[in-house]
Amino acid sequence: MSTLIDPLDDGPMPQPLRADVAAARTASANLLPDGVGTRWRAIYTDSESPTGIAPVCTAESDGERHVIADYPGGPAPDPDGVYDCCPDPQIEIGSVPLAAYLVALLNADAAVAEEGDTPAAALPTTEWLLTPDTLAAIDDLIDRDGVFAKGYYERISDSTVITGLRIGSGPGRVVARFGDTIVRHADGTYSVRHAVVETGGAA
Repeated sequence: MSTLIDPLDDGPMPQPLRADVAAARTASANLLPDGVGTRWRAIYTDSESPTGIAPVCTAESDGERHVIADYPGGPAPDPDGVYDCCPDPQIEIGSVPLAAYLVALLNADAAVAEEGDTPAAALPTTEWLLTPDTLAAIDDLIDRDGVFAKGYYERISDSTVITGLRIGSGPGRVVARFGDTIVRHADGTYSVRHAVVETGGAA
């Protein structure tokens, strides 16, 4: 089943689970010790600022363990510190903003995984009719999908004019000309259904 989408509509475009992100997520999770969750936090390593990242400590009563015992004025909670109960890996990033950004990205991805990704196979096939009016919008949608796209030019009557859109790069790229239908398949690949060119027949 396919869905014909108006590319000039501002509605959200369904986003499939990117295979590369899913593979990287699985590989990373397999490297974490048993019992370690997928949530991350910024940590102090050898720096005086939280410039590192590590998985959130899942040790029982970790709140009681993460304490600066000799803090002036009495013991103080140390949620960003690293203690014997804290799991590896503990990675020094070297930058407070970058560490915070990476933690935000990792935790956002973990939330997506917990809620359940949209499997690519469950997404409908999407189709767009390419015309001079829809060219820019379709180009933008494909770019947002992480696929290279740019205008396709041809030489016609001593002039170089844009006649369509090139999608992808390398041997697998496809070209859609005005009047063709661009098909985005459920697995994230693209193909083109070319317009039928009417030819004059015998009277």
